[in-house]
Amino acid sequence: MNTAPFFKELKQDLLANGWDNGKYGTALRIIFLELSFHTLFLYRVQVRLNRIPTVGATLRRIVGWVAGVITSCEISPLSELEGGVIVPHPKGIIIGKGCIIRSGVTIYQHVTIGTKSGHGANEAFPIIEKGAKIYSGAVIVGGIRIGQNAVIGANSVVLKDIPAEKTAVGAPARIINKIQ
Repeated sequence: MNTAPFFKELKQDLLANGWDNGKYGTALRIIFLELSFHTLFLYRVQVRLNRIPTVGATLRRIVGWVAGVITSCEISPLSELEGGVIVPHPKGIIIGKGCIIRSGVTIYQHVTIGTKSGHGANEAFPIIEKGAKIYSGAVIVGGIRIGQNAVIGANSVVLKDIPAEKTAVGAPARIINKIQ
């Protein structure tokens, strides 16, 4: 479970979404106008609400519903997203409850990350290492690991581990030489 301080994660999210690099004017613009930041903020609120005894689960569900309406994506508060994850176009993103996503990972629209089996004792979820890029429509399922700075091509279906610094494309995904 991620125990990083809330405001530290928010600062990492702001930096990952363009604050201080000239791409956007100010932190306030990102906070009020960037859907990518709203997606991560609402996920982090749900994680904190889930820790509150008795009423936390109900409040989390309400915030989760609002997040789904606003952002059109679903990120389970039982998943672990480190600060600094980038979701430039969050529409249609689904991230399951046991997924671990490290900082610097970029996830584009309509990506699904989760388990193969659905529900059960043998569920296994992916781990996405730092700096990986997951392009539109990709599906990553099962207890696999996507290595640091790996690239998953658009509409790929990843069922096996992808080593660091490699590019995977296709359904099922296969490793190709990384294109610079």
